[in-house]
Amino acid sequence: MNDTHQPNRSTILVRRILLPIYRLRDTCPAFDSAVQIARMFEAGLLIAAVVDRRSYTVLAGAPPAAGPVVAVDKKRLEVFRADLTRWVVELAGRAKVMGVQAETLTTVGSGPEEVVKLSRQCDLIVDYEPVRRAFLERKLFGAKDVYTDSACPILLAGDGSLAGEPVLLVYNRSKQANRALRWITLFAESVRTTDLQALTIFRNEKERERLPREVISLATAHGLNVQVEAVPAKVGFDRAVELVRKLRPSFVAMPTYVFSRPLRLRLGGIDRQALKDLRTPVLLFT
Repeated sequence: MNDTHQPNRSTILVRRILLPIYRLRDTCPAFDSAVQIARMFEAGLLIAAVVDRRSYTVLAGAPPAAGPVVAVDKKRLEVFRADLTRWVVELAGRAKVMGVQAETLTTVGSGPEEVVKLSRQCDLIVDYEPVRRAFLERKLFGAKDVYTDSACPILLAGDGSLAGEPVLLVYNRSKQANRALRWITLFAESVRTTDLQALTIFRNEKERERLPREVISLATAHGLNVQVEAVPAKVGFDRAVELVRKLRPSFVAMPTYVFSRPLRLRLGGIDRQALKDLRTPVLLFT
């Protein structure tokens, strides 16, 4: 698969791609992947400068009985906002030179919550690595999380691209896994790819027999050549890592919380260490 493929207009999945930019850096690792996908689908980019207001809060002090007063360092925030805005405008200019339409915006607030809001206007988020609140903060205070609450899939691009075959699907029959399966079948039609490797994660004997049938039924109905392997949940992540190293798929599609082991993945979903172990772009479904 490469960006010279012409998408089937009846099955276009991606018309608008969100590329969130959180900080200034010499390079934007997710930019190339976002442009590649935009060219594949003739989609547009929304490059968003996401300024997290909490990074500029300071303790202003107060009498002990009243507790501390939290204020925003507006001067530093405005300087960063201006710098980040210039950076996303520069990225949009690069995209346009490469033949991709790009628009920009700057948003100030709670970083993850702002991205979740923007996801409702887009079909795909492209990022480089998870940007999340701490686990306890998400659980105890209900903080929004891109990898749990976004309205569209999130591609964590890593250092790879979406070129080539096969696609690896990790499937456990959750609502998120069903979204991934439907998305992959339409993706295959759009870019005219044919090979799918599926790893079904079962918890009991009933699922061991049922899950492969579900994947095969839908995949073959869409003309895919599908190979399915079923493994118990306790070894699902290890087997996924082995398959990635063996098959070198173009990307892995999975729910954020598909793996029950190790414990950190059951509690927090895909994290930086898991991405490092998988060593391929990961498409997450919330």
